[in-house]
Amino acid sequence: MSNLLLETERLFLRPPAQEDAEAHAALMADPLTAQFLTLDGQPQPPMIAWRTWATLAGHWTFRGYGFFSMIDKKTGRWAGRAGPWYPEGWPKPEIGWAVHPDFRGRGYALEAAIETAGWAFKTQGLSDIVSLIRPGNAQSRRVAEKFGETKTGMVELFGGQSEVWSLTKAEYERLWGGQL
Repeated sequence: MSNLLLETERLFLRPPAQEDAEAHAALMADPLTAQFLTLDGQPQPPMIAWRTWATLAGHWTFRGYGFFSMIDKKTGRWAGRAGPWYPEGWPKPEIGWAVHPDFRGRGYALEAAIETAGWAFKTQGLSDIVSLIRPGNAQSRRVAEKFGETKTGMVELFGGQSEVWSLTKAEYERLWGGQL
C-alpha cells in the first residue's frame, strides 16, 4: 500500500499518510465542508479531525482500499481526498471526494474521481459504485453529473437523507477509458 501511487495530469494520488493529518484537519474545520461531511454539520476540532483521518487510513487495512490523498503536482500540497470508501452501513462501495478550500473550483474532485474509480473497478472487482451526496450540496452534485453518475434514489445515513448517485463499470468504461 505504501508504494501505491496513481497519477493524473495535475495530481498524485496515494494512500493517506500521517503528514496529511494537519491539512485534513484544516479541511474538516472548514464550515462548507463540515456542512456536508460531518455528522452534525459542524466544523471538527483538530482532535476529532485527527480521529477521522485515522479512520480513513484504517479503512485501507480493513477493506484493502480507501480514500487517496490528492497531492497537487505544482505545489506538492495536500489538495483533498478522493476514492473508494465502503464503511459499515453504506449501501454499496462509494467514490467520494472532498477538496481543501485552497484548491476548490479547479476540477480536482472530478479528476481524482475518474482515476480512483478506474483503479477501484480494475483492482477491486466492483461492478458498480455510488456517490452519496447530501441534499443541498450543489458542488458535489455537479461533480457527480460530470463524472457520469445518475441519481438513482435516496438513503438514510446518520439520521439524515443522502442522494444516491450511481455508475456501473460498463458506463465508466464507455465514458472514461475503454476496457479496464
